Amino acid sequence: MQADTFPRVSAYEGASLSETSAMLKPVMGLAATGIVALVLFKLFTIFLLPLIIVAVGITAVIIKWGFILLMVWFAIWLFKKMTRSAETA
Repeated sequence: MQADTFPRVSAYEGASLSETSAMLKPVMGLAATGIVALVLFKLFTIFLLPLIIVAVGITAVIIKWGFILLMVWFAIWLFKKMTRSAETA
C-alpha cells in the first residue's frame, strides 16, 4: 500500500496574504474592542474607587447613627416601662 494516497493540503495553501488578512479583519476589530473596553474599565475603576469608598463610608455612618438612635429609643422605652410598672405596683 502506498503511503501518500491523500494529498497534503495546508489550511492556507489556496489563500493569498490579502485574503488571509481580509478574513482576520473582523477578529482584529473584536480584539481591539475588547482591549479598549478593558483599558476603559481599568481607568473607570481607578477614578471611581474613591467615590465607591466614600459611598461605603457614608453608608457606615448612616448605619452607625441609626444604631445609636435605636439604642436611645430602646433606653427611653425601657425606662418608661420600668417606671410605669413600679408606679402601678
